[in-house]
Amino acid sequence: MRLRRDGNKLKVERRAPVQKPRRYGRLPQEHLRCNLGEIIDISAGGMCVVSDHFPPLTMQISFTGYTLLEPLVAQRMWCKPRRGSKWEVGLKFVDVTPALAEGLTFIARAHRLGHV
Repeated sequence: MRLRRDGNKLKVERRAPVQKPRRYGRLPQEHLRCNLGEIIDISAGGMCVVSDHFPPLTMQISFTGYTLLEPLVAQRMWCKPRRGSKWEVGLKFVDVTPALAEGLTFIARAHRLGHV
């Protein structure tokens, strides 16, 4: 926030928060679910999910129909309400190993929007 002079008046200018670019590209998904709900998009770094409930700050993630070799932990980065008492949730995966990233990429490719 900063002040700017406009004639005899001071105006407050609010700057949008600077967002860091994502390290991994997100792949839009279809027919992929996890323990939180339906997955909208996913990458090796995180995912966006539509959930029926407000999620905790940190949680373990499991995918319907898939078993990962290691536990996948995610941190809730943002959450916004949707129609019908649902939530759109942005998650960041925590401490992703190369093997886990490979498993996530396999799952994401298998359910890519338009390729199922």
